[in-house]
Amino acid sequence: LLNKTARDADPLRAGVRRLHLHLSGPAKGTTTVEDLISPGRSLDFFNINPARRGLPHCIYYAKEWWHDDVNYASMAILKHDVCQGTKKYWNRVDTYPGEPFFIEGGPEGAEDSGVVVFAALDGRSRRSLFVVLDARTLEQLAAVRLPGHIPFTAHGNFIPAGVVGSAANAQAVVV
Repeated sequence: LLNKTARDADPLRAGVRRLHLHLSGPAKGTTTVEDLISPGRSLDFFNINPARRGLPHCIYYAKEWWHDDVNYASMAILKHDVCQGTKKYWNRVDTYPGEPFFIEGGPEGAEDSGVVVFAALDGRSRRSLFVVLDARTLEQLAAVRLPGHIPFTAHGNFIPAGVVGSAANAQAVVV
């Protein structure tokens, strides 16, 4: 990853596929595959509203590489509504976001009612940010500059305070 030319030319791309398992009707017993990625880009660290796991849902959030269709290091946070066919992005020049987490705004809200949070590295200052976005619009609600650089993590979890009993305990188990 240190060689920019090789990094930008890497042909490997991760993506999202939606599998349709036909349980009834004329296609019963078959599976169809729908590719959901923009050609030339790469996606990972997908998240949906946890209240929708195992249920029909339209929206997922992910980290995207090659956002400018040229540079691996051009990164963005993506909101993709597959039912409406719309995509929204958050990105900043020389800013490298980590895994986005969806935190729901309440059990009775819309599928995208809540916030998306993640750590990001500001490449110019070499310090991390904690970013909060409106999950519906991807409008930035807050970007808190942290005192140093937080190393990137993969596949963490957000655990609400009520799940473990108190906010003090929740802070200890958030990874």
